[in-house]
Amino acid sequence: MKLFKSTLVKWTMIFLLCMLSANLLVAQSDKIEVKKQNLETKITMAEAKVADAESRLATADSLINNGDQSMTEAEEKYTLLEDQHNQAEKTYMSEFKKLTKLTRSKDESEVAQAEDDLKALELNHKESVREYDSEVKALTRQAEKGKSDIAKGEEKRKDALGRLKDAQKSLAEAQANYNAFLESMEE
Repeated sequence: MKLFKSTLVKWTMIFLLCMLSANLLVAQSDKIEVKKQNLETKITMAEAKVADAESRLATADSLINNGDQSMTEAEEKYTLLEDQHNQAEKTYMSEFKKLTKLTRSKDESEVAQAEDDLKALELNHKESVREYDSEVKALTRQAEKGKSDIAKGEEKRKDALGRLKDAQKSLAEAQANYNAFLESMEE
């Protein structure tokens, strides 16, 4: 019986040691799996930061492009408006000279008609100058908005490029750590 007890104890001890070593191996593999998952999570987070920085960069570029487009459009409209205004001024001056000559005529009905036409011409000219001024102000506001958008876009671009550089660096580090971990597991 004593032999049975000691053999039973020995086998029990061996069984317990096997179970303990199996638990240690499972715990070790769990630690390895957790570490692998943590490294994968770091890579995923770094990739998300890179994507966010790229999105910010795209937004900044869009703002700059919209500002450029707005300024170009305002300049083109201003050039066209200036040409129209110059043409209208030439027409006004020729009509003004013609009507002024008619006011010095000897025919009083012609003089009265010329004076009435001259007053109408003056009113029409003042109205066209007011419209021109308001359109110039609107185009100036549009150009200033475009300039403001460009400045904001350049500031955001600078910030986005800094973020992108940092995010790419952290992604490279996370990828290197993951690769080093995989290589150490293969050995």
